[in-house]
Amino acid sequence: MIAIKLPNWGAGLSQLSTAWERIVLADSGAERLADAESCEAPPILVSDTAPTGTQRRVALGVIVILSVAFAVALPVYDVELAIVPSFVPVVHAVVCITGLIAAAFLFSQYAVQPQPAFLVLASGYSSAGLFAFFQSLAFPDSYSATGLLGGGPSTAAWLFLLWRTSFPLGILGYALIRRPAATIAVDRPVACQLPSPLFAS
Repeated sequence: MIAIKLPNWGAGLSQLSTAWERIVLADSGAERLADAESCEAPPILVSDTAPTGTQRRVALGVIVILSVAFAVALPVYDVELAIVPSFVPVVHAVVCITGLIAAAFLFSQYAVQPQPAFLVLASGYSSAGLFAFFQSLAFPDSYSATGLLGGGPSTAAWLFLLWRTSFPLGILGYALIRRPAATIAVDRPVACQLPSPLFAS
């Protein structure tokens, strides 16, 4: 009589199930490790990245173009042009809007990566934009013959001085304040960061 030996299917299925459980556990552990690393890693922001070679060449090209334009306009700097009363309000309105937009971006960056340097720079942008707008209000023949703020002849000059000094002071403070190499992201609304720097500026 010939004896036929059947394979042990139960042992094979048990080994297959054990191997599958090990794979699932390894995958879940890797996912948890990746999630933990993503939570601890700082966000990738423009302020934390070094400029590339292309960006350096573009910046150098802009400097060259501005220098050439300045050299071309230098011989005619003493030519008096016609007075346009609407020039000052338009230019200062553009300066105010662009400054406040840049300040909003910096405040949002501070909400993600809270560093005092961002607040200082944002305050410089917001102060420069607001002082430019106030200077247009006080400028003679801009909105009225003597200005809308009701000050003296030197009001517009002092506001111009504040406009031109607040932004360089913001850049200087941003450069002098030490910034950490890595900061953990903080999830909080941008609106919570706006009041104190705006009142301070």
